[in-house]
Amino acid sequence: MVGTPRVILPICILASAVSAASVGEPVCAVNKEPGVCTAPKNTYTSTGAPSLVDPLGRGVWVIDEENDEVALMLPSGTSRRIAVGRWPQQLVATSGGRVFVSCRQDGRIDVIEPDFKVTKVQVGDEPRALALDELSGRLYVGLVTAKGVVALDTKTFQPLARTDVPDMPTSIALTSAGLAVALFHAGSYFLR
Repeated sequence: MVGTPRVILPICILASAVSAASVGEPVCAVNKEPGVCTAPKNTYTSTGAPSLVDPLGRGVWVIDEENDEVALMLPSGTSRRIAVGRWPQQLVATSGGRVFVSCRQDGRIDVIEPDFKVTKVQVGDEPRALALDELSGRLYVGLVTAKGVVALDTKTFQPLARTDVPDMPTSIALTSAGLAVALFHAGSYFLR
């Protein structure tokens, strides 16, 4: 079926919906080491979504892509609105309350600190999908038009690795087997 995402673990490629053909282990674009983009096992992880419960218990974070904002909906019924880059897509948050927002049109991740200060981090063409590995300090970002996945250090915001994928990544998840990437134009899900 066209338009149904295909999941790739850990960044291997399907030749078709029935048979799989691995293209080998991903290689870090920064230091050329294999396996850098695979996820460590048994760590705190979070997968991107258009809304999420605030880990500090302040309410619920919601993307407002029409107004290029993220809103923290408070239990009182009011909201705290924060301007972010154009075309916000997904959110993930650390247990300490730091929120990462993919801003697709601006090619960046906006980082909202617990005190609501915003840092802008350029990452490449059309970032959308997000996955967070808090224990290893890595944020994985799917780049739509660049057809790639970038791993960022969550403290320095420096790129640690980049892996190309055969189609537009729409979502990313970390599993004990590695990094799962759902692709936009694919025939079916593939889990290994």
